[in-house]
Amino acid sequence: MELTEKLLKPIRETAYLTAENARRYRVILRYFYMQYEKIKYWLEQEEIHRELSSHPEFSDYTIDQCRQDLDALVNWGESSDHAGYQAGNFNRSI
Repeated sequence: MELTEKLLKPIRETAYLTAENARRYRVILRYFYMQYEKIKYWLEQEEIHRELSSHPEFSDYTIDQCRQDLDALVNWGESSDHAGYQAGNFNRSI
């Protein structure tokens, strides 16, 4: 087997799986996926925050945490930020 640069290169799009807040990122991406299936391709930060904070496990989830989480996902290439979040970009890594 030849160990090429491509083989050894980290997969940036999966970085969220081992990040400190992986639990929240997985829930956000699942919500993206559910909305994508409903042909709702763009989501607002407030909508994502409202959905997560409606669950007891995330009752203390703040809008600032939501913004930080979404920024991290955008940086990893899981979504796009154009005055909203594109739910369709994430599906390549699910």
